[in-house]
Amino acid sequence: MPRFLVPWLLSLALTLTIGGAPALAQQTPAPAQGYQAVNSQQPYSGDFATIGAEIDRYWSDVLTNAGARYVSPGIMTLTGPTGSGCGVYDQRAAAFYCTNDQTIYLSPEFLARQDADWGDYAPIAVLAHEWGHHVQQLLGVRYSTTKEQEQQADCLTGAFTRHADDLGLLDYGDFHEVLNATDDAGDFLPEDAPGAHGTPEERVKAFSRGYGGGPVVGCALPLSVGSTGLQQPAAPPARPAPTAIPAPPPPAPKQKDCSVQAGFDENRRPVVVTCSGIAAQTANGPVAIVVDRRPPAPTPIPAPSPPVSVYDLLPPYLTLPQGQVFYVYEENVYTFDGLANRFADPVGAVAGLRQWGWLEGAYRIFASDNPPPNAAGWLEVHIHRFADAPGAEAALGYFAATSAAAAGLGAIPAPALGDRSVALAGPAYNGDEVTLYVRRGPFLIRVTGIAPNGDPMPDVAAAAQQTLARIDAR
Repeated sequence: MPRFLVPWLLSLALTLTIGGAPALAQQTPAPAQGYQAVNSQQPYSGDFATIGAEIDRYWSDVLTNAGARYVSPGIMTLTGPTGSGCGVYDQRAAAFYCTNDQTIYLSPEFLARQDADWGDYAPIAVLAHEWGHHVQQLLGVRYSTTKEQEQQADCLTGAFTRHADDLGLLDYGDFHEVLNATDDAGDFLPEDAPGAHGTPEERVKAFSRGYGGGPVVGCALPLSVGSTGLQQPAAPPARPAPTAIPAPPPPAPKQKDCSVQAGFDENRRPVVVTCSGIAAQTANGPVAIVVDRRPPAPTPIPAPSPPVSVYDLLPPYLTLPQGQVFYVYEENVYTFDGLANRFADPVGAVAGLRQWGWLEGAYRIFASDNPPPNAAGWLEVHIHRFADAPGAEAALGYFAATSAAAAGLGAIPAPALGDRSVALAGPAYNGDEVTLYVRRGPFLIRVTGIAPNGDPMPDVAAAAQQTLARIDAR
């Protein structure tokens, strides 16, 4: 399906499964309890273009009033394998936001289930949540854990819901619907676990903070206080400062004539004055030189190009031998403390990371449903940058040893990749795992693959090769 912008796709795609009648059919949606259209006396159901337009208008006002740039996200529906900036997805991906192409991807089947299970505002809350991720991307907000990121998106959903409620767009029961859906979507994963969103209570509290406090105070969005999405009253004009008497301009420096000048000194000897100080000869012999002592103009040194972030070096999608369809399950950047806390001995990890000169790290996790035999259904790609190659080499041994101990993995022959590679393998709770560490200069790559049935090594090696190629081409 081609990419549409808000609100046109929403009016076509979302209504196909939720509203019952396509917007293009010009049918009047049957009245139903739930979200109401703007300037309409009937509860809103059917044409979701108004919903998307209202979310878009709300965040445009919030960011613009705070002096930030706003760009609407793209929106695409998932009715089959669909290419994107984050890989290939199908309708089983439910709903997610891809940072690489700033697009929200929605499965109509998933939205229909939300509507059937919780009510007609539940799919709207899903859309508002993913829109919150778009706002986070526009503002460049970074997080120590995925859980922190997801709960802020829950909070931003609450902020929009309050806005819709203030405009009278919600009907009785809508608020209760979104609370029930949010509570049901909670999990009890560890704080730093991939895909952690927070417990049911934590997610409901995050939504409530946004509803009660707004995007800045309630959700800690990095904007000026008062950015509610409504036009703020103009501040009284400031009293003009007294006009200062301008100081006289400094005298212009005298410019020295740099042409050659001939003359005589006090002893009647011929003198040539030059700006370069090069000796001159005359018919009467060498002449005295008056040298210009001005220092030469410094040669400008070009500013070094900033290094490419390791986040940008992560492969946006994977091309693997058996061609299984992947979607991006999770991605994030590491903080120093967040990385150290992932080890069994955080204190020892802190000392090691400082000694090895750890600078930055990022990861992207890909998932595929029902992969073929000997193919990975789960692939993690991590990149860490250290101050130099010796630091990355020392970290390789530590990272590999701690992974082996924590997951019960054993060493296996590693493919010859990068400057050095180490491979580990063993059983996982959902299949067989292979973890491959590869060092290239100051970069340390880790690729972990899990195959439900067979050996994931071919996919792990291919993902490592694609990551190396991006590092070498930086």
